Amino acid sequence: MSEFKDSNKRADALLKLGLIAQKQGNGNQAKQYFQQVIDTYPDSTSAKQAKNAM
Repeated sequence: MSEFKDSNKRADALLKLGLIAQKQGNGNQAKQYFQQVIDTYPDSTSAKQAKNAM
């Protein structure tokens, strides 16, 4: 995914990957995705949603 690191869709994609991992019962992986969204896109709507999902 590194070739798309500047894409405006990346934050949403990472959030969705986290939600999928969470639904599959993989809490650790979900937390990693959520934290990546928060760290990389702190002012985004996706970051706010990631914080709520944690």
